[in-house]
Amino acid sequence: MQKKYAIKTILIPAAEVFAKLIAFVNILLMIRVLSIDDYADYSYIVSIVLWASVVMDGGFSNLIFNESLRNQLQKINLYFSARFFLSIIVIIFIAVFFIGVKPLLTIPGILFSIVILVTSSSSIIKMIARGLEIKKVDATVILTEPLLRFIMVASLYFGYAAFEWTLWKILLIYLIASIITIIISYNYLKQYFKLEVHFEKLRVIGKNLVLAFKASKYYLLYYFIFVGLSRMDILVIEANLPKHELAFFSSSYTIFTVVLLFFMSFNTSHFKKIIKQESVYIKYMFLVLIGVVIFFYFSSDFIFELLFPESYYSGAIVLKRIMFAIIPSALSGFFIVKNNYFHRSKINFIILLIPFFIKLILYLLLQPKALEQYTNIFVFSELILFLSFVFYEWFIKKSITSKV
Repeated sequence: MQKKYAIKTILIPAAEVFAKLIAFVNILLMIRVLSIDDYADYSYIVSIVLWASVVMDGGFSNLIFNESLRNQLQKINLYFSARFFLSIIVIIFIAVFFIGVKPLLTIPGILFSIVILVTSSSSIIKMIARGLEIKKVDATVILTEPLLRFIMVASLYFGYAAFEWTLWKILLIYLIASIITIIISYNYLKQYFKLEVHFEKLRVIGKNLVLAFKASKYYLLYYFIFVGLSRMDILVIEANLPKHELAFFSSSYTIFTVVLLFFMSFNTSHFKKIIKQESVYIKYMFLVLIGVVIFFYFSSDFIFELLFPESYYSGAIVLKRIMFAIIPSALSGFFIVKNNYFHRSKINFIILLIPFFIKLILYLLLQPKALEQYTNIFVFSELILFLSFVFYEWFIKKSITSKV
């Protein structure tokens, strides 16, 4: 009995870790099959669409998860329907943006937008399953899409050498994988709850949109600025530097986010234990992060030679520089989790505004011409974010002490 409980306890975290590893392998495969210019275009599209996807969600994911936790399922289909129509509207705006600004990227941009719509809808199924503690459905959603992407791309890459790879083709493969995933997940969830899109009157949809924004406005605003802060560099580099330099930065940033994700996952999964010994944990975390920086400083060349095609080898120097940001980024991540846990999303939003506008102003004033300058601004903005959290923590402690 205890063994079964232990297996169920580790099933979802283990599935999440495995899925992230497969997702990273999928990125490496994409880099192998696409030209360096196509991968640069993909990075740009991802940055635009992920930023827009915050609006696409509209805060409904948070509401649906909370309703599932309370086992109150009556409003879920209304929320899901409103989210679906909001997503369609956002995708139309994304299409108009690409047609006007980057017409050659219109088809890949629309394809990736639809991928995000379908994938995020699968995530809704995952959240409902997690709220209702249906672990098999939860694990199915987590694992199916990255595995399907890997199987489909790897099969063509290793089994059909004559296949001509382009960005829109690989995004079409991703879309097929996401559609298969949601069909499987939907039919699995249907045994417990029937998720539907209700074609309600516009007034009802609008009412639900307003309700969702009021309930999670600061979480939405915080996450919008968070995504903007992390993706701003790619957008500015795309506008000012050759595509191959954007590919160097993006490939290094991918490794950076994988390492950061490890610390974020640890923070979220063990937070209740960590918060009891916060100062001790931060000290140990700081020491580990120093080790990470040293490791990547001396091994970046080897990592790029091992993982990437020869045309990417010059990106190793970018990885060396960008990994200096892992210390402030991972520590800031802890404070973000802490504030969200104590329902202080508004504080996260306000603090994130500081490095967001500093980074934006630096790009506008300096107008950097070299990739090194962009990596320096990236690291500096992450340091500013961390120092802003430190100042807030000091201010809170001082306020508590003065009251006592």
